[in-house]
Amino acid sequence: MEVAPETIRSIREVRNLSAAEAQSGRRADVEGVVMVFDLVDGNPPNQVFFLHDAEEGIYVNFHGPPLNLHSGEKVRVAGPIGPGLFAPEFLDPVITPMGSGALPPPLCPSYEELASGRDDCQYVEVQGIVRDVGMNAHRLSIQLGIGGARLAVSVAEEPQVTQKAIKLVDARVRVCGAVRTFFNGQRQMIDVGLYCAGFDSIEILEPAAAEAQMPVTPVKDLLTYARDAHPGHRVKVQGVVTYQEPGSLLFIKDDTRGLMVKTAAQELLSPGDRVEVLGFPMFGISTPMMEDGVCRRLGSGTPLRPISITANEQNPAKLEADLVSLKARLLEDTCQGHQRVLWMQAGSTLFQAMQPLGDPANFRPLRSESEVIVTGIYLAHGPLQYLRDTGWMASSFQILVPSSGEVRVLHLPPWWTTPRIMALLGIVAACFIATAGWVLSLRRRVRQQTELIRHQVQEQAVLQERNRIAREFHDTFAQGFAATAFQLEALGDELAGASDKARSYFTMALTMVRHSLAEARRAVAGLRAETLGTRDLPHALRAAGDLIVANSKVVFEFNHSGAVRTLPPARESNLLRIAQEAVTNAMRHAHPHRIAMELRYETDSIRLRVSDDGSGFVPGAVRDQSGHFGLRGMEERARQIGAELRVESSAGSGTTVTIVLGASGVSPLPEAALASVNEGRDILS
Repeated sequence: MEVAPETIRSIREVRNLSAAEAQSGRRADVEGVVMVFDLVDGNPPNQVFFLHDAEEGIYVNFHGPPLNLHSGEKVRVAGPIGPGLFAPEFLDPVITPMGSGALPPPLCPSYEELASGRDDCQYVEVQGIVRDVGMNAHRLSIQLGIGGARLAVSVAEEPQVTQKAIKLVDARVRVCGAVRTFFNGQRQMIDVGLYCAGFDSIEILEPAAAEAQMPVTPVKDLLTYARDAHPGHRVKVQGVVTYQEPGSLLFIKDDTRGLMVKTAAQELLSPGDRVEVLGFPMFGISTPMMEDGVCRRLGSGTPLRPISITANEQNPAKLEADLVSLKARLLEDTCQGHQRVLWMQAGSTLFQAMQPLGDPANFRPLRSESEVIVTGIYLAHGPLQYLRDTGWMASSFQILVPSSGEVRVLHLPPWWTTPRIMALLGIVAACFIATAGWVLSLRRRVRQQTELIRHQVQEQAVLQERNRIAREFHDTFAQGFAATAFQLEALGDELAGASDKARSYFTMALTMVRHSLAEARRAVAGLRAETLGTRDLPHALRAAGDLIVANSKVVFEFNHSGAVRTLPPARESNLLRIAQEAVTNAMRHAHPHRIAMELRYETDSIRLRVSDDGSGFVPGAVRDQSGHFGLRGMEERARQIGAELRVESSAGSGTTVTIVLGASGVSPLPEAALASVNEGRDILS
């Protein structure tokens, strides 16, 4: 049987539990004194209080019947323990009032100790100067200056700001209460404050100075060396309004310098109004500023004239929080929510100008690259750098433009703005690259065509030379042998009565002449136009197609079927030339991805088919155009060898060229009528 863990009897033991241990089902039963009790908004309201058992404090959240506890009342709290959102606490506790008790003596931690979270829920005492009073979650909230920091003090029993609370501003006080921490969802502390029961927990150590008796301090004298200074207290300044963001910022300028005041005042002021400000001087980026300012309007006046500066003259020690005007080049004008943001450049310095917008829908940006004059409050931005000649200089700055102010355009940008120049350069660069690519492609195609033409010219030259030799050989040796044979045959009729020996010599001589004539004819036939070399027609067609599409992305496919038969040279040559012309035309005009060539040896015919998937054309329209001889040349070659030529094409559907040799209905021309490529053999046939 598992033994239940022992009940915890002190708050310190509860607070010492880790988050994991606090989830293990432990229970606690402790007695202590209520430091602060309050009702938190809800239906019904949550009852919360801070309990102290003379050693440690703890936060208790109770959802039961109303208790109406008071500071100093003794109670008993019992129930399970949970990890809490920051530290261990009770879950659904049972509260039993036990009468009056005594508050423990308070601790006196520094602000650093408070901010560490170590003293969460402890009863402490702090001293400081009241900076501001206001409302927070329907409770009076006092902002206390302590150790150079601000500590928010919530007063549980004060539901409104009273005149009594207002008189606390600038007074040095002692406050006793429970430490309350603020944290995120990861149990991490993000702020610290104090919860006190009421005004009885606040003791005035040094009352605030009477406003009427406070001297007016020139802005230039704020935070200067003074042995009799009153650190942490308010000072009084007077000046003329130069800029205002109600509830947030106010800029004024006296006879010496400009000043930024952080204030929650909502009263609308106009540029030129003379005001009196009570506030706490604080460190700014380059000059003092004021926090928690309270403003009083003294009268109206004429708006101040801005100081005209250049980018090289921006000295933050002299210009900070002052009204300035400078000439700049507008880079971009944008709208971000209810804020207008202008990116500008003055000389080599980039800066921002910001202006509140009433209705973003009415925002109309100025044109980039315009030359403008901007008027507003100068604020240094970024780290400062000390230069011997000019003093402290800022790396950049901001200009706060009043909502009623304007950015005045001096000169509109020229048409040739930087973006347009860059766009034009991009277009020129793209055209150059495209032209260079086209030139390179053209040069490659020219080299290919030149090589093809050179090869064809060489073949034609060889062909013509072989035909010339064949004609010469035929007209000399072959004709001589033929005439000799003719004479010998005539002589044979005269030797009818000759001796057998004489006729034997004669027969031998005639046989030798006939043999020599046959050899001469074979020699002439060997000199015929060999356009295919040692290759047969299928290999020649494949080689021709591969050569034409070489170095391109076009896919060339060749297939042949049937038994390969040898054709007369002229027919083979013309078939080859027709196929070459069909492939060349497709490459040159149709821009195909694929060219297919098929050669079929059928029983009574030979069928050659060349097809492509290019752009196609209208055959009648192309044939009628001048300068297009490819199709006409194929038709002439087909007629020379007695073949049928069919061209099938339409725009966008590719082209198919079909040559049928030996088909019925087509009568081949006689060999003597063919082109000169077969002349040598035709004469001897």
